[in-house]
Amino acid sequence: MIKKFLLGLGGLFALLIAVVLFRTFSYGGQLEGVQSVELPEPPVIDGTRAAENLGAAIRFPTITLVGGDPRPGREGPWLDMQAWMEATYPAFHAAATKETIPGGYSLLFTWTGSDSALDPILLMAHQDVVPVNMGTESDWEAPAFSGEIKNGYVYGRGAIDDKGSMVGLLEALDALARDGFAPKRTILLMLGHD
Repeated sequence: MIKKFLLGLGGLFALLIAVVLFRTFSYGGQLEGVQSVELPEPPVIDGTRAAENLGAAIRFPTITLVGGDPRPGREGPWLDMQAWMEATYPAFHAAATKETIPGGYSLLFTWTGSDSALDPILLMAHQDVVPVNMGTESDWEAPAFSGEIKNGYVYGRGAIDDKGSMVGLLEALDALARDGFAPKRTILLMLGHD
C-alpha cells in the first residue's frame, strides 16, 4: 500500500517537473502589448557622500514615542534635520515644491512633471525613529545616534528603518535635479514623521 502511494506520488512529481520544464523551454520571451522604454542614464551618486549624509541624518534624534510626537518643546531635532535636508539637497529643493502637512512635521514634495495626464508616482519614507530599548545600549556596535561609519557600514538608529530610505531617495532625486532631469510624470515625495 505504501509502496503504491510513494510510486504514485513520485509519478505526480515527475509529471510536475515535466510540465515545468516544457513550459520553461517553450516560453518565447515576448509579452504581447508590452512596449520597451528607453531609460535615461542613471545619475552618478557618490557612495561615500551618501554614507556621510546618512550618518548626519542619524545624528538628529527624531524620536517618536507615541502618535503626535514631537510634542511642543521637542521639535528641535525635526526642524534641524529638515533645515539640514534643504541645505544638503539644494537641487531637489529648487526643483520641487515643499508643503508641511498640517498638524505635524511631515513633508510633501511635489516635482511637477511635463505630462499632467499621467498619474503621479509616490515615493515615501519617514523621518522618525523609535527609542532605544533601555538596557540594550551596550549591545549596540556604536551609539544609537552617532551615525558612525566603520567596516563599510553606517551605524545608528534609523540606518535601515527608515532614514536609510529617506537619504537614498533624497540622494537620487537631488542627483537627477542636478543633472537637469525633467520628469514627464509628477513625482511626489512624502517624508512622514510618525
